[in-house]
Amino acid sequence: MELKELIKVYDDVWNLEVVGNFIRYLNDCKKEFTQTEIVGKGDGPSLGKDQRIDRNIRRAEQLVLSRESPSLSNVHWHNLLFSTFQKGILKYEKDSGYVDHAIQCMTHIGVLKYEQTGFYNLHIDHCLAHPRILSFIYLLNNDYQGGELTFYFPKENKQRPIDIRPNRLIIWPSAFMFPHGVKPVTKGVRYTAIGWAS
Repeated sequence: MELKELIKVYDDVWNLEVVGNFIRYLNDCKKEFTQTEIVGKGDGPSLGKDQRIDRNIRRAEQLVLSRESPSLSNVHWHNLLFSTFQKGILKYEKDSGYVDHAIQCMTHIGVLKYEQTGFYNLHIDHCLAHPRILSFIYLLNNDYQGGELTFYFPKENKQRPIDIRPNRLIIWPSAFMFPHGVKPVTKGVRYTAIGWAS
């Protein structure tokens, strides 16, 4: 099996009206987004546990969604994404044959906002500080330019983009064999919901 066969794309995940309501909610939450961090040692403001902000590697903002949030809207969107990602795990296992019995739960659910010039260099999602098994990116909108999610395949020595389409869920193993990144956004704002299963 080729590595790219373990990257699964699912379209039309939600009703488009629900996607539109979610984007309206995110637009109303502009002040609640915070700067994203990366894991690793180096220069830049330290956030503890080897987390730091480095805008030369990653330029995006995040909104954490949690069932513990005082905002009922935040809890609602967390629960809907949690359910969507849980169903995605079952579909992914069926479609790919990749079953990892170590999966216990979703460890993080949130939204990333990439404004103009926002990007994320090639990286992997699994590390000692964050042992992850499956990664999820849910593309919410397409009214922006640039911002393509790309995967790097060393055998081909090339990055392959995933076509931008709203309401598209991408699932893949978080392992070191799947370096991926986000190309710079050149116009507009890119919203994606993200999550990891551990």
